[in-house]
Amino acid sequence: MSIRTDLHDLHVYALSPWVVKLLSVRSELSSLQKEVVPLLISRQFRGVAAAFGSTASNESSEGREVLDGVLASSPFTLDGSQQGREAITEDSEQRDGGRQGPPASPPFAVSAQVLDRISSRLTLRCSTIPAYLYGCREIVANAAVAGTEVQKTIFPEGTQVNSKFQSILLPSSTVGEKVTLKSSTVGKGTKLGSRCRLNNVVIMDGASVGDNCILQNSVVGAGCVIGENCNLNDCQVAPGAEVPSLTKEKGESFMR
Repeated sequence: MSIRTDLHDLHVYALSPWVVKLLSVRSELSSLQKEVVPLLISRQFRGVAAAFGSTASNESSEGREVLDGVLASSPFTLDGSQQGREAITEDSEQRDGGRQGPPASPPFAVSAQVLDRISSRLTLRCSTIPAYLYGCREIVANAAVAGTEVQKTIFPEGTQVNSKFQSILLPSSTVGEKVTLKSSTVGKGTKLGSRCRLNNVVIMDGASVGDNCILQNSVVGAGCVIGENCNLNDCQVAPGAEVPSLTKEKGESFMR
């Protein structure tokens, strides 16, 4: 057995429908990473019923009803009244002083997809503004140098791609005079005023930016209105929010 310490959890989980039903009756589980995944790993060879635990130990409980439905459905298709009711979990039996019976349901598997750094270097967890901006910037940069054929498969028709400054302008957007875009993404239907400078910025669909604005390392939500002569650095603007003219902020969040 080998143990690796160089892997990072991207917090992307694909759950079978029965796991979603499990979460509906085990409301004490609040974290997929710290509680649900460890639970499933520890119960995978003991069967689905073991994952339900004491919530299904009582025949009249909601957990037992959900478990019986799971066992009678695909991919298990067992008769819950006969097999799911025989023995629920080892834990519940030990509490009752009985001996462990046969598995109440088929085992399930918990697997992980390990991505190598070379072929999937753009795979990252965008849980922070810098990480999100980095991901957008890298995708646009790679697509910008990949050629028009690749760009047609990635971006909507009518998207303007600036390979030199690694920026894209999605369709139906209007740009004023002397606007500079560097490592930025501008969404559909966005309006940029004259003499704006954007560096490492993502602007969502339908936003409006006034004249003479400087935006850096920021994310602007859909439908936002940013007034004239604003200077925003390391900021995030919530969808539909309004930023008054002459605003100069660093590291701030603007709410609707």
